[in-house]
Amino acid sequence: MGSVWHPWSRQKDVMGSTEEKYGQVQIGRAGLGNELLPFARCASWCDSELGTMLPVGWRKLHVGPYLRRESDKRQYHRELRSRVSGPNPVQAMRIKRRLPLVSEDHASEAGSHVRVFSGLGRYFQDLLGAESAVRSALRSHSKVRLPSKDACQSHVAVHVRRGDFGAGSQQSALSGVNNTATPLSVFTEVVQQVRAHRAKQRFLLFTDEPDSAEIQQWAEEHVVEFAPRGTALQHIFLMASCSGVVTSNSTFSGWGAYLGEGPALWSSSETKYARGNEQDFFLNRSGAEEFSRALSARARSSEVR
Repeated sequence: MGSVWHPWSRQKDVMGSTEEKYGQVQIGRAGLGNELLPFARCASWCDSELGTMLPVGWRKLHVGPYLRRESDKRQYHRELRSRVSGPNPVQAMRIKRRLPLVSEDHASEAGSHVRVFSGLGRYFQDLLGAESAVRSALRSHSKVRLPSKDACQSHVAVHVRRGDFGAGSQQSALSGVNNTATPLSVFTEVVQQVRAHRAKQRFLLFTDEPDSAEIQQWAEEHVVEFAPRGTALQHIFLMASCSGVVTSNSTFSGWGAYLGEGPALWSSSETKYARGNEQDFFLNRSGAEEFSRALSARARSSEVR
């Protein structure tokens, strides 16, 4: 007896029988930067294997952001759809009962199955070359209006991460210590070095503590503009639309760099969030000089186009 055709499955073999391939994303309770990683790997796999993404469970209760009084309450179901097309949650449940579930690192195989994507993987190194598919999947799942790819090309993004990160020093930043905040003195050094090469360079500040008196004073002293209020996903895409990104040691910064495909400056070459390509620069190796040259090269390229 032949296989039953399901309208969401998109791959057939040469004999005309149906091969069903589905991707399932497992969402945890971390911030959006982390949770988008398995989503992106699933989107990339579905694009290359002609699979179908099953509904994503974005709705989670996050108590920490309320206790810490963070501006981002991590209610990501308010800005991301669980599905764009394909099976609804009830149908997805039946599919997962009917087909074998395999982990994402399972060897590629013929036959119908559901491939499960979870965790951080190798961060953005897993996603190199899939930028277009990932960007398209995020835009199609978004409930909110996202900035165009060149909305802020005149600015360099600066991401100042606080939230649940512990206090950090300049030494910890240059050493790539995880889950510690990059001190403002590091960003001061970067802004000054970049403007030494590009005197009129404008900066756009992204932070999870926009009401902090310390951050507001720093921005005023160094003539750095605040990004307009928006959701986490809107800020990722606005960061990506800038000509470059000065990062914190976080996946949120990483998304701005990855989707923007422009130069990114990391405090330390020990970071695990860099893309691993020629557009990544490191403050502990060469300061901001090479980053500044890359910004100038990108500006010249844009003028030619």
